[in-house]
Amino acid sequence: MNHSRTCTAEDGRTVTWAEYGDPQGVPVLFCHGTPGGRLVAAHSHDSYLRQGLRVLSPDRPGYGGTDPLPGRSVRDAAPDALAVLDACGVRDAFVVGGSGGGPHALAVAVAAPDRIRAVGVFVGAAPLLGAERDGQVAINQAVMDRLDQPGELRDLLDRMRTTLREEGLASLLTDAPESDREQWARHAAARQQSLQEALDPGIEGMFDDYQAIFGGAWGFDPEQVAVPVVWAHGDQDRNVPASAARRIAARIPRCRFIGWADVGHSPGPELVAEFYTALLAGVC
Repeated sequence: MNHSRTCTAEDGRTVTWAEYGDPQGVPVLFCHGTPGGRLVAAHSHDSYLRQGLRVLSPDRPGYGGTDPLPGRSVRDAAPDALAVLDACGVRDAFVVGGSGGGPHALAVAVAAPDRIRAVGVFVGAAPLLGAERDGQVAINQAVMDRLDQPGELRDLLDRMRTTLREEGLASLLTDAPESDREQWARHAAARQQSLQEALDPGIEGMFDDYQAIFGGAWGFDPEQVAVPVVWAHGDQDRNVPASAARRIAARIPRCRFIGWADVGHSPGPELVAEFYTALLAGVC
């Protein structure tokens, strides 16, 4: 199941999304990672079916079939997500974000708290302190070092895009924890198809994501998230160190933080299913 569709955002741009799971299930708006796109949720379709979830997975600006929004903040991308809910006739939903999608999921809740029942964040991205950068995988350190040098960042992302499309994610993250590399090997073909489609338009999605998440203000403060939040993070994460995630989560008024022991940046499907169960159980 995919059923990619498009709608028009309030600013006239095209937004593209895919739908997975149970069409009559509990609506969940899914915010993909960085880089990523709407197809990344495809390999979880059967799990969503079993859990009774209707998952709406849009491309963020600049990825896949969604028009770019240059110079945006994290919050600036929220209207696109809400446009997808409108197009699907969904009044209220859960919103879930993984990795770079985490801040964007929180932004949707800030933009429309009356429409979001709760937020789920797993291995969510967060601004880093100096020592936390030193603990990252090498490619992420390289990105962080170039955030204030747009030209050099673009050159790096161009090279990253070529590698990702030709060789896959694992080739850029050879220094990631073994558990992450094992998870990437699962559904490798589907993951690769998702990356290739997401990066087909170019690097604008990646560039704006990195700048918005790590290079400046998000456009909102974590204290403004008024709905319940469940944040789960692995203690072996070398993409986003758990200390950075805990620091942001501690500022969210109604946040339950779940620490995953011996888990990196790619939790297995069993943990992700447990995460969704915890998210829904706290509200339903």
